[in-house]
Amino acid sequence: MSKRLAECQLFPQFCKLEELEMVRVPSKSTLQDYENWLPQEKMKQVLDALTLALGDAEKAAEMGLEEALVMEVAYVDTTCLKANIHFPADWILMRDGIRSLIKTMTTIRYHGLKKRMPEPASFIKKINSLCIAMTAAHRKADGKKQKKNIVRLMKRLANTVKSHAQRYRDALYQEWTKTDWTRKQAEMMLRHFDNILVQLPEAICHVRERIIGERQVVSEKKILSLYEKEIHVINRGKHGAQVEFGNTLLIAEEASRYILAHELVEKQSPGDARLLIKHCSNLQQVSNHRLSAIGADRQFDSAATNKLLAKEKIYNGLCPKNPQELSRRMQEDEPLKKMLKRRAHWHP
Repeated sequence: MSKRLAECQLFPQFCKLEELEMVRVPSKSTLQDYENWLPQEKMKQVLDALTLALGDAEKAAEMGLEEALVMEVAYVDTTCLKANIHFPADWILMRDGIRSLIKTMTTIRYHGLKKRMPEPASFIKKINSLCIAMTAAHRKADGKKQKKNIVRLMKRLANTVKSHAQRYRDALYQEWTKTDWTRKQAEMMLRHFDNILVQLPEAICHVRERIIGERQVVSEKKILSLYEKEIHVINRGKHGAQVEFGNTLLIAEEASRYILAHELVEKQSPGDARLLIKHCSNLQQVSNHRLSAIGADRQFDSAATNKLLAKEKIYNGLCPKNPQELSRRMQEDEPLKKMLKRRAHWHP
């Protein structure tokens, strides 16, 4: 995030950093301090109390606002918080595992603990050559056969590296005093070893099933990243991003773009409509029961959400999925038309 703030002018403007005489972009350690400043439950209590204060005219004036925030209308949307990973092809994950183990063993050897094995750089050279061959195989007539042969060579190399890594892992556990590390530093390297050693056999199994066996792997069992655990395949069908990898983030904001509620879904998303149903009562609470309208895109439109909004006597500003219904309401329902234009960041 600190890098993105520095490289793109839009992000400092969004964070109001351009108003400072000197812009000091926060470092990664500072951002981590912000992340761990308060537990999630306590932070939610702080934000809810702040939201209620900003909706009160007297308290808002005390905090320096010219007027209280308008809490009558909420705009809800979801997006994908993308994970910082490359496209998770099975054989690339196997390559990542091999490279990670080799680099870890190289680091251990540099810090004083060595066991007999071929030069670590030779394994990196071999896996790079195999990756180049795999990339070029689809351009050849017998590409499918060549891919299967390359995967078998990758599998053999991965098992060889895994055996060396297991020896180094066991040696580090027992002989860590031979290095110049502290016990905590050694334990950190052991955790890194364990993370890759546990997942590498599964990655090998997946690439064998998909390329050699030509069988699909169930999405729930796929490894998307060796380092990021709670991420999912999100099929949003957007232009240029048919499939995204990460987590669903829900954001609800009021008319002046103050965020009323948010949720980062760590598990598989239950769907936009169910997320709205889940947060409807919370939006009522943080708005001090002044919420009178909710606007969102067509993914939130369902029989259950329409029924809930009617029950709570909240204006239904959800974009209808039915094209005929949308056309009718755009002609007859001026508030819906304005809310959809506002939600799409349209300006006259």
